[in-house]
Amino acid sequence: MQAGPSDANHTDEQTEPPLSPVSLDLPRVDLAEHGIITRSRRLEEQAAWIAKVAASGVPVLIRGQSGTGKELFARLVHTVSGRKDGPFLAINCGALPAEIIESELFGHRRGAFTGAIFDKPGLFREAHEGTLFLDEIGEMPPSAQAKLLRVVETGEFRPVGGTRYERADVRIVAATNADLDKGVRDGKFRKDLYFRLRGLEIFLPPLRDRLSDIAPLAHYFLERLNRSYGRKQKLGFDTVQWLMGQQWPGNIRELRLAMERASALAPSEADLQPEHFIGLSGATESSSLPEELEEIERARVLNALEASDWNTSGAARLLGMSRTTLTGRIKKLGIEKPRTR
Repeated sequence: MQAGPSDANHTDEQTEPPLSPVSLDLPRVDLAEHGIITRSRRLEEQAAWIAKVAASGVPVLIRGQSGTGKELFARLVHTVSGRKDGPFLAINCGALPAEIIESELFGHRRGAFTGAIFDKPGLFREAHEGTLFLDEIGEMPPSAQAKLLRVVETGEFRPVGGTRYERADVRIVAATNADLDKGVRDGKFRKDLYFRLRGLEIFLPPLRDRLSDIAPLAHYFLERLNRSYGRKQKLGFDTVQWLMGQQWPGNIRELRLAMERASALAPSEADLQPEHFIGLSGATESSSLPEELEEIERARVLNALEASDWNTSGAARLLGMSRTTLTGRIKKLGIEKPRTR
């Protein structure tokens, strides 16, 4: 199955894997129906991989930097599977100390430790016939890793302080922004658990490598802000072009916060301008030059098409090229007009 690289926040960043062969006939997923706003062919392909294995119980490992939408894709795994009517529960493995996370995952018996005054069911029992999302799996302590491995392999777990094993039918989706390969090499993450979790490995690229997503995301955030605060602000073509020139090391989360800050600074009926976007983060490393140039071109063509209501002649005028040239670029970049709802 497809494998993805580790988090680009690390200096030993790996190269994103190539697109899958079209001969695999991957199913198409309408990501908008699942609350995922994107024009990225890469994300559409990742969603197709998820749909391909949805009927199975294979674990899914999602890699990506902070703010790239890992929990949204974890929920996608759940909603396109046969478990969609069951529970979806989530836990951040890096937010809890070792002595607490085992109780949260596997439950505990009364008297198991100081303060355990009653039996507590863990997330595995509560997620029976559903999906359990283990965020920041790379931060899980070694003792919990060993117990998690048993659950993945056998479906069995033992509550803290318990004497008998219990069973749970749970689909596991894990996510990380850490380099698990390095964690395995350094002895911080179990190799056997790593290979069991990556039944299907999904990679979510940083926002700077999916520039075609910036325009729809920015418009979405602004529309939501307008509804919440009774404003009538707009994003013009030039400002969107400027936004696509930023690096966004904080990814979608940074873009959302930037839109909130710019909206708060601008008049209630203004067209947002670059000067309203104060405090953006600096530049970071990017992908290979050919991929970056193609993504930049794709994003700008999409922005022009959307700004002209998908009128090719109008978009060509905005981009300063002939209609014939633009038509050729649209075909080469694989751009399709969204289906009307």
